[in-house]
Amino acid sequence: MSVRQVEWIEDGPLGSGQARASGTVAELLTGGPYPSLSPPEIPPLAIVNQMLAGPGGGGMNGGRRWRPFALSAAEYGELVDDLVASSGFMVVGVPDWVTSRDDWHVWLMERRRGVPAEPQRRLNQRAREPARQFEEARADPGTPAGRLAVLYLSAERAKDDAAHFADPWITAARFTKYRRTVRWLYDARHRQRAAEMAGDSAAAAAAVEEARNLQQRCRPARPDDQWPPDWEDWPGYPPPEQPGVSPAGQQ
Repeated sequence: MSVRQVEWIEDGPLGSGQARASGTVAELLTGGPYPSLSPPEIPPLAIVNQMLAGPGGGGMNGGRRWRPFALSAAEYGELVDDLVASSGFMVVGVPDWVTSRDDWHVWLMERRRGVPAEPQRRLNQRAREPARQFEEARADPGTPAGRLAVLYLSAERAKDDAAHFADPWITAARFTKYRRTVRWLYDARHRQRAAEMAGDSAAAAAAVEEARNLQQRCRPARPDDQWPPDWEDWPGYPPPEQPGVSPAGQQ
């Protein structure tokens, strides 16, 4: 059996350069610092092709980039055989509603961690509309800066709602404090960016200071790290807006 060979770029950790590499599709998808696939479940062909349709990526630890391509049904069969034989994967039944990469990750989180799939899917879907509105507004030179800032903050908060829904199922118990405060840290950074978009330097500076204080006071330093006594009634998320003031700090 002839297994398809592909080429890609290996990006090393930050500042360490890059190199050309090649191998099978299974090796491409399961290797690197941020593998696209992890055992044991094998996604359907449509999901695999969505993964391959992007150019890849990575982070500070490096990553992989490739020229987008797609597998035929026959090549997908070869990939499945390769994953089962060499990488500890197995063929499992996947629900019909899993039609996108987002759905795939939602289903995996429910299967592996017990994260309820339906509310997670609703949050993912809800986050798409404000993101679309922001991108459209950003592409329009006539969008007022204040409006763009409000749309940006709305999109980022919706994205965070989806991204952090699973935290209670996947975060170690000793990081409870961090889990409860990380949303405030992210929100402070989003409000900083929104204020910068709107030209409100005072609101931006206040958000920077809030983020700095959160980083210093809220991250757990030890496994037994406890809440400060005066923070037992930590308020809910998101922080309330001041009356008459927009999320970007604009009157």
